[in-house]
Amino acid sequence: MRHSVDGFFRFLSRKAVLATAVMGAIVLVALGVLLLSQRQRMHHDVLFALGTAAITIGAITCVLWLAVSIGQSAAWLLLCAAGVALASWRVHCRSEGD
Repeated sequence: MRHSVDGFFRFLSRKAVLATAVMGAIVLVALGVLLLSQRQRMHHDVLFALGTAAITIGAITCVLWLAVSIGQSAAWLLLCAAGVALASWRVHCRSEGD
């Protein structure tokens, strides 16, 4: 019984580390997009930056997970698709506002 509990907490801590790393990567990419878009029309658009970050992180991790698990790769592909939808929606809203 003790061994299975230790294994569960090790598994849980790996998941927490992975989730923290992914969230940190998304924040860093979003900040990078915000900095790069300062001279563009999309400056100060946090939702556009988050969508672009989701595209970048989702595409990279989708390709990395292809060799291991198709299910995990598909989940990352869904994140990428959500990022495309969010970024394109923000571009559409900006173009209609002009």
